[in-house]
Amino acid sequence: MDLAVPRLRLDLPSGLHPHEDRTQQHTQAWVQEMGMIANSPKVREVCDSFLLGRLAARVCPHASVGRLYVLADWTSAYFVLDDVLDDTVEARDPEVATEIADQFIAPFLGTAPRTGPHRVGDVLAVPRIREGLADLWARTRPGMTAAWTNRLVHDMTDYLYSHVRQSEINSSETPFDEDAYCAHRLLTSAMYVSADLIEVATARPVPEHLIRNPDVATIREAASHVVAWVNDLYSAPKEIRLNDLCNYVVVLTSKLDVSLQEAADLVAQRVDVQVGRFLAAESRAEAVRYPHLQPDDRQALTEMVEGLKTWMTGNALWAEETARYTDRATRRPAPCSTSPHSSDDPGSNRGTGPAQNPRRPCPAPPRMPHDGQRVTGQCRSTPARAKPQAPRAHRVEPAGSRVPPPRIRHRAPPAATGPTHPASPLHPPHRRPESGQL
Repeated sequence: MDLAVPRLRLDLPSGLHPHEDRTQQHTQAWVQEMGMIANSPKVREVCDSFLLGRLAARVCPHASVGRLYVLADWTSAYFVLDDVLDDTVEARDPEVATEIADQFIAPFLGTAPRTGPHRVGDVLAVPRIREGLADLWARTRPGMTAAWTNRLVHDMTDYLYSHVRQSEINSSETPFDEDAYCAHRLLTSAMYVSADLIEVATARPVPEHLIRNPDVATIREAASHVVAWVNDLYSAPKEIRLNDLCNYVVVLTSKLDVSLQEAADLVAQRVDVQVGRFLAAESRAEAVRYPHLQPDDRQALTEMVEGLKTWMTGNALWAEETARYTDRATRRPAPCSTSPHSSDDPGSNRGTGPAQNPRRPCPAPPRMPHDGQRVTGQCRSTPARAKPQAPRAHRVEPAGSRVPPPRIRHRAPPAATGPTHPASPLHPPHRRPESGQL
């Protein structure tokens, strides 16, 4: 299969915080101190190559150093959570996914973690990850309003419990309809949480009446769609190999009866449309809403919108730099290595390769090596993510795969003349804890 990832037109501002190196050192030390990943030289080397501090420095280039550290720890936590919720065999069981979400949301609700029959902590280091989230939440709240705190808890709950629905889809092997998928992906991308965290980076909470304004709501939704769908484009080859149905390319291929290439081109068109929606809503807000705002509220809203722009571009730029997806020196997939999964790392991550699921022809890519997880000895190969605006082409042939993976090359997308995707209203999460604190 030869899948061309379209070159996207993300002509939005970008930046890089000058203290990215210090931030990288801080966040790597934090995840190890909290026990969220294994603590060994090999794991430190692997996590350092992921450049998670650089990701925070790209998406929040203007934050103070202290707040940048908090944002970097959030980005590290995202990867830990996604690796548990998306890439483990256990979390493909909806009941287990629910139990994991119950554990992880407890620090945000201020409640004791629920226990279930599956004892997920024995395998997935859930208690240590939960303690890390509690520490992160305690460092995030100071200086933020009660309304903002309630909003983030609401969005974090949506994010965690959306993975229960995702586990049902993958277990049933029945793809989403397009509208349902787009609404679902708004939650699993954690971009509403990320948008809330921009207000932590700027130290300016946006009043809730502005968050509910239709134009501001469109700005937040369109940015979330862009980040999620761009991620789907870049990760499609990997997720196709893993038989993961929660990918926009896979959904369009199934529901529209088109080829993978045609589906990828359609996703690229929809990304362009969402960038247009974002900019149009920003223009309307500036013309209609901004003139009537108090100076502090106008500044808070302006900084949030600018932060969403750098988040869209920064994440795409980082994807080309991190060894989580590609070898930084050669721009080729990171070689199949036992570094994060070595037998001399008792806390290294457990694999989900063909021995555990015969329907998966290729091992999954490297994940954050959690402390306390089992080892299967599977090596990992990582497909490269295409650089959004790079003019040159490169081909990807991950080592260690019996079935040749998709080869990725850049190709200019067709003009965005296809049908636009309407704004998809959020649907309630599959299940939420019963609490009056939201």
